[in-house]
Amino acid sequence: MSEELFLVRLATATSAYGAPILNLNLVVDTANKKVAGTASVFQSTNPPVDFKANVWGYFSVLGDQVILVLDGSPTSPISKVAETFHLRGHLSADWQNGTVSYKYFYNGEWHNVVNQHLAATSTVAEDISNTSANAGSHFHTLYASALTEASRADVGETKARQLLAAAEAQIRSLNEALEKLGSR
Repeated sequence: MSEELFLVRLATATSAYGAPILNLNLVVDTANKKVAGTASVFQSTNPPVDFKANVWGYFSVLGDQVILVLDGSPTSPISKVAETFHLRGHLSADWQNGTVSYKYFYNGEWHNVVNQHLAATSTVAEDISNTSANAGSHFHTLYASALTEASRADVGETKARQLLAAAEAQIRSLNEALEKLGSR
């Protein structure tokens, strides 16, 4: 991939009824070979599972494969809260599919899931459009239109850079406002 930073949304699912489903929403930093985002595991059958974690890790490129390593917890990598999620996987070079094994700590015990197929579930533009339609998500709403326009193929490179710069300026402004609120 030529982008230095991109978003990817991946999910696992098996043909077994009631098997856990893993969803990953990741920001990939190709320049530093780092990955961060969220992971959730859902299982509707008994016992039901609704696990969530913030994840971080790294990747390596070996030929036409990406080796992905993620760890996670309810908080962050610098927190003293114990890690509750671990993933190791092999993905295609375009991050669209692969195989992963992962384990998560839920209801007092570790659950291991091995050799699960992983596939991309949607495009970044679809994710942003769906998020911006949610009135409860003010943070995404403010810059989602700029990112959506920038992701369209018919927008020129200069226009895309201008839109992304405007989105980044809005994010900086929001962070400054949040810092001011926190210091009161």
